[in-house]
Amino acid sequence: MAFERENRAYFAQSISDRGDMFFERFSEQHRELMAVQESGKGAFYVFVDEHEAVVGRFNLYDVQDETAVVGYRIAERVSGRGAATSGLRNLCRIAREDIGLRMLSAATAMKTSHLRGCLPRWDSF
Repeated sequence: MAFERENRAYFAQSISDRGDMFFERFSEQHRELMAVQESGKGAFYVFVDEHEAVVGRFNLYDVQDETAVVGYRIAERVSGRGAATSGLRNLCRIAREDIGLRMLSAATAMKTSHLRGCLPRWDSF
């Protein structure tokens, strides 16, 4: 939760703000996501720094038929330093080797065009 709060203004510059309700219902939403993960329909990971502070979230949604949709967020303090590329590389490896996925898809909004730089590096998936 600290990761989301600390980066809320930064995230809101490029994607829709989650709103206060997200933070008020965080525990409930977390339980729901863990149930999705337990069912095999999603997989949710955090990326931590050398101090074990969360600096990114990498998620696989709608897991089915060897495919999934990717979503991620990177902390402002590590943005532009390869964290997204590294996290996505690890997520691709996990998706392929541990989960058995064969195709991932992702999309970026026009406002997040700066994040598109790491998406073409997925060609090895």
